[in-house]
Amino acid sequence: VIANMKPPPGGDVPPCTDTDTYAFNPPTICEVNVNITCMTTGLSPNVACEDIAPAVEEADCDVPVAYTFTVDNIGPTTETINTLFRSFNLVTKDLLGELSEEERIVSSGESTTVVETMSLDICEGEREFVMTAGVDASPPSGESICSD
Repeated sequence: VIANMKPPPGGDVPPCTDTDTYAFNPPTICEVNVNITCMTTGLSPNVACEDIAPAVEEADCDVPVAYTFTVDNIGPTTETINTLFRSFNLVTKDLLGELSEEERIVSSGESTTVVETMSLDICEGEREFVMTAGVDASPPSGESICSD
C-alpha cells in the first residue's frame, strides 16, 4: 500500500481499458496449369508433331494432328474453369464450350482435357506452327482467379 496517494484533481481515477482486433482473410491457394501436346492421327505409327517427317510427295503435305489441352488442378481447392482458349499461329479460339458444366469443375489433383483435331500443311509457308493456350479458374466461392 502506498501512503500519501491522492486521487487526481476532479475526482476518481478513470478505469484503464484496451481493445484489440486482429482479423484477416487468408488467400485461397489456387493453382491450375494448362499443357499442350500434339500428336499425328491416322498414321502408322503416330508421332509427336515435332517429329513429323518431311513430305516425300504432295499427297503427304496435309498431316492430320490432334492437339490435346490438359488443365491440371495442382492446388488444394476445387476450381471452376471460367476461360479456356487457344491461339494457333495468332488465331484465337474459345475452348470453354468444349467442356460440359461438370468437366469445368476440377477437384484438387484432377484434370480435364479438350482435344482439337486439324490438318497441318507441312509443305506450305514458313512451316512453323505455334500453339498457345490459357486458362482462368476460380474456387467455388469465386473469390480469386487462377491463371496459366
